Amino acid sequence: MIWRPGQHAAEGVRNRAERFDLDLCIRVEDAALLWRAAAAHAMCQPGAVLPDIEDVLGPLDDPSIGDCIAMLAGPRPIAGCTFERFILTPVSAPGASRSRRR
Repeated sequence: MIWRPGQHAAEGVRNRAERFDLDLCIRVEDAALLWRAAAAHAMCQPGAVLPDIEDVLGPLDDPSIGDCIAMLAGPRPIAGCTFERFILTPVSAPGASRSRRR
């Protein structure tokens, strides 16, 4: 919410919890670039070493795409919010949603 000049922060604030679902659909076009970005992000974590990162993400020449995406797109803290779930499902998986919005 954007506050207008002179408006008090308490005005318009809802006291009840609201829930939202965020649904993203992405296509991986460069798995090596994705892996490098995920590995760079992982290397910023205290104590991170390349062998451990490769255990999680797979090697550069055979990356675990889902783990790379989860590393980069996984939930980060958002003030005032609690994450209830994070689900990453390949579209080719049985039972995966195939609906597309254009």
